[in-house]
Amino acid sequence: MLIENIRPSFLNFSQTIWDQICRRKSPSSLPSVANNLALEYSSMINSYTPLNDIQDAWCNNFSKITGLTDRDKDKFCQTQIIFRNFLLLSSKDANTNNEDTFVHDTLHDLLKEIFRDSTFELIWANSESLVSKNRRSNSSDKENYRGEKPDFKIITSAKEEILFDEIKTKDSRSLLVNKDLIKLSNFQSGALDELIKKHGNKIGLVYGLVVHVFGSMKWI
Repeated sequence: MLIENIRPSFLNFSQTIWDQICRRKSPSSLPSVANNLALEYSSMINSYTPLNDIQDAWCNNFSKITGLTDRDKDKFCQTQIIFRNFLLLSSKDANTNNEDTFVHDTLHDLLKEIFRDSTFELIWANSESLVSKNRRSNSSDKENYRGEKPDFKIITSAKEEILFDEIKTKDSRSLLVNKDLIKLSNFQSGALDELIKKHGNKIGLVYGLVVHVFGSMKWI
């Protein structure tokens, strides 16, 4: 989804540079029908279109599947499913502070579709980060060799960790969120170190994602 990005106040550079970083372009690999859907939904969300009207447009868009190739049908359906689950994030009542319930009911279906690709694998909690484990094993502090565990991570078919996530309930104190940002930065730094060791100093990215339950998503 191409959602408007508001420059965080703690970033100390101009709005022009921020606009260049967050330029609103959809991936060229997507078929035109999926691109058009993303642009349509983005426009409706950013213009504060009522949810009922967005729901009507979403239903009517299924008529566009006629005549698509099999590959384009897959991408079309994936786009529709992703948007449907994204819409549920803002339409559900904020009636729980339970992180696991939120993940099970809403977040899993959304992220499963976003990363539905044979080159990626989404792994939920209780799996330690290998890059975190490697970093700790090389530390002078030998008290704990176990790696820290993100709430979920994305690995490639080559078992390389490229995305880490932390989820916090809506009543979490800012201190806990700040600790999660530090935790994510350590995951990302370790993953970049591992990628550079393996592939050399080439252009590449490792992502971190913070999800506030019934709040917002923040990519870092």
